Amino acid sequence: MAAASVDVILIFAVLTCIPEDQAQRSLIDELTRVLKPNGLLYVSDLLLQNDQRNQDRYKSAERYGAYGVFKTADGAVCRHHPSNWFTTLLARLDPIATRHITVPTMKGHESEGIQLLTRKPTPNH
Repeated sequence: MAAASVDVILIFAVLTCIPEDQAQRSLIDELTRVLKPNGLLYVSDLLLQNDQRNQDRYKSAERYGAYGVFKTADGAVCRHHPSNWFTTLLARLDPIATRHITVPTMKGHESEGIQLLTRKPTPNH
């Protein structure tokens, strides 16, 4: 896709499916590259959870290199994030709004999530 060719990008629970920091950075770099100046990036994803079920799942994080990474029963490796990770990951974009939400998971659990609306700065910004 051409650079600066997209007005708006929406990603929902995509970062949860990318456990590695560098792979997430690469994705955000690419999305930023294709956004037009003043283009919007909307991110909705899952935060670290405080319930015992998730804390037990996070115990395997050492082998994945980041707390919040876990393997599901069907073998998928997923990641929940501290809210400050999004600040770091999206640092090249201007924040517009952030909202914390509670969302149902595919298995019917409630999880804490975050929604962020950011804007790509103009070149002289």
